[in-house]
Amino acid sequence: MGIRVLPGAAVAAVNSGSISRVTLVVGAVTLISTVPVLLETLLVRGRAHELPLPLLMLAVMFLGVLAAILRPRVSVVLAYLVVGGAAGAAYQVALLHAQPALLDEALFLLNRPMLALTAVGAAVTTARVGIGWLALGFAVATASGFSASAIAEVPYRPGFGPAMVLVVGSVAYLTLAAVQRRARERMPNFDELEREMLQIAHGQRLAKRTTAVVHDTLLGDLAVIMNLRGAIDHRTSQWLRTDLDTVKRAEWLSANPAAGDRAGDPDSAGDPTSDRAGGDAGTDAAKRRSGGNDPATASHERSLRQALAELVPEYQWRGLSVQLTIADSADERLGAEASAALVAAVRASLENVLRHSGASSAELDVMADDQELAALIVDQGVGFDPDEVRDDRLGLRVSVRERMEGVGGRARIWSSPGVGTSVMLTVPAPLEGAS
Repeated sequence: MGIRVLPGAAVAAVNSGSISRVTLVVGAVTLISTVPVLLETLLVRGRAHELPLPLLMLAVMFLGVLAAILRPRVSVVLAYLVVGGAAGAAYQVALLHAQPALLDEALFLLNRPMLALTAVGAAVTTARVGIGWLALGFAVATASGFSASAIAEVPYRPGFGPAMVLVVGSVAYLTLAAVQRRARERMPNFDELEREMLQIAHGQRLAKRTTAVVHDTLLGDLAVIMNLRGAIDHRTSQWLRTDLDTVKRAEWLSANPAAGDRAGDPDSAGDPTSDRAGGDAGTDAAKRRSGGNDPATASHERSLRQALAELVPEYQWRGLSVQLTIADSADERLGAEASAALVAAVRASLENVLRHSGASSAELDVMADDQELAALIVDQGVGFDPDEVRDDRLGLRVSVRERMEGVGGRARIWSSPGVGTSVMLTVPAPLEGAS
């Protein structure tokens, strides 16, 4: 499984970047709110003719901060600080030349643009970077005010506005950083959680494979022994030895997930109405009984026709006559994984017929159309009621249905007491060029 979350560093960068945008917006609002105060102050004093230059400088600063809001890049913000610092100094010089008394009577009007210069930020990813931009803005604002005082030949009075912006902005960044740190401490380690979930899933798959091996070898062998009359002949002995070898080998621990991860239900071995199951361990054993190659590679080297044909003599010897019909269009249509899953599901179905149906024969028909390949297993045995099968049974649900679903196919079962059972297995197998 995979757990998808936004990395903590990315979240912190988004939040810190939002604060930097807010500070720039505050600077823009400060410049806009300065205009009516400036108009009122100079009009009341009868200095309306002095308005154009200060208003022009405010407009230049506003355009600069607007560009920084729209494109908060380092180069844009630095350009705004340079141009805005010069415009701020020109704004103060124009007012001080027109009304030197403003230094004592309306210092806030002179300092308003300096607040906008302090409230800056760009490419802010951490609180430290955000505070650094505020400090740079404060330095530019201080230099601008000092230059204006020197040019106007008046005492330098910085006021508290720029310093307050620096302090409030720094507190905001530090508070956000503390909140994020606290959140990270409370948030689980998703990498470790994912590893634990993968380990649990692996354990579940291993348990299913183990169940399949026990069901398809040892339980089947016990059923054979219980039904024997007389001594164990050579062929039965070889069968039992092969199954014992299957259990001793470790290859089934890493079997094909499409086929090997599906487990049977050991409880179904003695219950004629249970989900009847079969697994890959029996398939592997059958391949060795018939002289096949190593089970890990045999499914890649045999066609579907050959794999199904090998089931006929095996079940014939065990007492079940299988009538096999395979359409020519059905062979060599499936990949190795889908073919292995289908053969294993067919084997599980035939095993159910042999153990529980009471029938001595079964029909296996394999056909295909342009889109799908289907295998139909039919017996005329005692049948069962699928609705009475308990949910905790794993046979047909896991060994057949889930095995087919694992390769994109499906399984349908029709049965009722006294009328036999039909199992339809279908796998997607579109012909080339078929829509």
